[in-house]
Amino acid sequence: MHDVVNLFTYLTDKDLFAEIYRNQLAKRLLNARSSSDDWEKLMIGKLKHRCGAQFTGKAEGVLTRTKRRA
Repeated sequence: MHDVVNLFTYLTDKDLFAEIYRNQLAKRLLNARSSSDDWEKLMIGKLKHRCGAQFTGKAEGVLTRTKRRA
């Protein structure tokens, strides 16, 4: 996880990363393929620390909405 966040700093299109991450997050959560909600929260937290709440807001929303459905 730490390596992913470090690699993230070198990306030129962080918005594209955020969009793909959100889509993959939703798929993992809806198909019960995520290793754990805690891991997902931790990853979003690391990205939030690195990029700010505005960057991770939609991913946090995906996590919250899918938890309500469960």
